[in-house]
Amino acid sequence: MFRSSNKSTKAVLFFLIFNFIATGLSIYLQISNSIKDIQTLDYRQVFISSLILLLCIYFILQLRNINLKILKLCFCFCLLQIATIENEVFNLMLNYGAKIGAAFVVGETTITINFLALLALFLIAKMIQNHQQQINQMHLET
Repeated sequence: MFRSSNKSTKAVLFFLIFNFIATGLSIYLQISNSIKDIQTLDYRQVFISSLILLLCIYFILQLRNINLKILKLCFCFCLLQIATIENEVFNLMLNYGAKIGAAFVVGETTITINFLALLALFLIAKMIQNHQQQINQMHLET
């Protein structure tokens, strides 16, 4: 059970590091394109990307000490990054970083499912379940 949890932790850390790098590159490209083309910078997108960048750093540092609170927060973080809904009127997305998935077009609306976030969500759910089992076993032993 520990090895499975260790592999899951490494896979989630890989996702977070990949997301961190992709988000950082996204911020860099947004800023460099706005300087070159002298167009307005989308501050909202840069702010959300920076927030995602900070959350990635926080979870990368905190996953070394696996506790239930951090796992649940990381679960919510990945849950928010699963789906993206875009159309001409609005964009509903919290994933400006790593995005590998499938896109479905329904009329004027595009719905994207992020498979990396879905995989990380599954692994984190498995880690939460293993962590709770370990806690239950410790309570039974005492």
